Amino acid sequence: LFKRLVGIDKLSDYWTVGATQVDRFVGVRGGIAHRGRHAGYMHINSLSTYREQIREVAVETDNSVSDFLRSNTPSNHKPWRITS
Repeated sequence: LFKRLVGIDKLSDYWTVGATQVDRFVGVRGGIAHRGRHAGYMHINSLSTYREQIREVAVETDNSVSDFLRSNTPSNHKPWRITS
């Protein structure tokens, strides 16, 4: 999607947690969403870790896309401010 619309080949290369960890979170989230209480118990510490990792991925995605667009458009201006 990002390759076709923006030009970034592999956005997951910009994530410090890596694509595997994001895939794990998506799997856990899917299990909870589709199996409900039968998905098994999730410890609050695990949920907090996933939440922080997904927040980091969102910030890294936002900043990477902004940097990429600044470097690959004629104006050489960032389209939005860096997220922290």
